Amino acid sequence: MTLYTALAVLQAAVYTKLTGDSQFAALCRTYDCVPNDAVCPYITIGHAQELDCGTWQKRAWEVIVTFHLWDASGSNATLFTLLGHLDRLFDQNHAGLTLTSGTCVSAMRESAGEPLADPDGIHRQLPVKFRFRVQA
Repeated sequence: MTLYTALAVLQAAVYTKLTGDSQFAALCRTYDCVPNDAVCPYITIGHAQELDCGTWQKRAWEVIVTFHLWDASGSNATLFTLLGHLDRLFDQNHAGLTLTSGTCVSAMRESAGEPLADPDGIHRQLPVKFRFRVQA
């Protein structure tokens, strides 16, 4: 199958990696679409930006995925713990990321924003961006 975009296969692989890791899954739930009754802490797989970096001979993309870590404990400690697990799973650790088509050849954390207080006064969010390089 010819791969024309890495977005769908990468998102599926990231979701599988997050939900399949027992340490991470014990700490929080992973959502693509958050249900109204979601209980904190949880992570959402947010926006993804794809940049074409292929050549005439080989298709390749850099994909920046924004994760949103959510908690309602009133502290940043849980958010920072979850960030550490994201680093363990993805930062410089692309080998464990299995795509249904193509290959993830690198992964690294690009940035972690500062924790943001939600207007509801209860929830806190930490946006985190990772850059993945995928080759067809």
